[in-house]
Amino acid sequence: MRPPDGPPHGGHPTDDPSGVHVARVIDRSVEQLWATIERLERLQPRNVEEFRVSIFGASRLDATDPLYAEVRELAHRLAEAGCQIVTGGGSGVMQAANEGASGGVLTEPAREGGLPVRLVAGEGGRPFVQE
Repeated sequence: MRPPDGPPHGGHPTDDPSGVHVARVIDRSVEQLWATIERLERLQPRNVEEFRVSIFGASRLDATDPLYAEVRELAHRLAEAGCQIVTGGGSGVMQAANEGASGGVLTEPAREGGLPVRLVAGEGGRPFVQE
């Protein structure tokens, strides 16, 4: 019999088919991450004048999907509130976010950051990403 907090059968934590142990590991890791962030903030306080919101997601999301419109609207509202939107610069969810941040105006792309990841052959830059 294994202890309740340990991995099953003495194996790796991700071997737990119920996912309970994995959830505990993730919870503890997030708590430790926030504690680290709080300690680091004491060294240099947050710059509350600028906020950046990162939106990453599936590149295969079609523009006709209702989620595409929801992401576009969310990014638009965040941009109106003064947030900078950062995406992977790809299609799907990320293009919806960039489109929303730019207000859908292609004449001048939003000055939002695109952090492209080259995983899909043939993927190029997107029209709503300036940098």
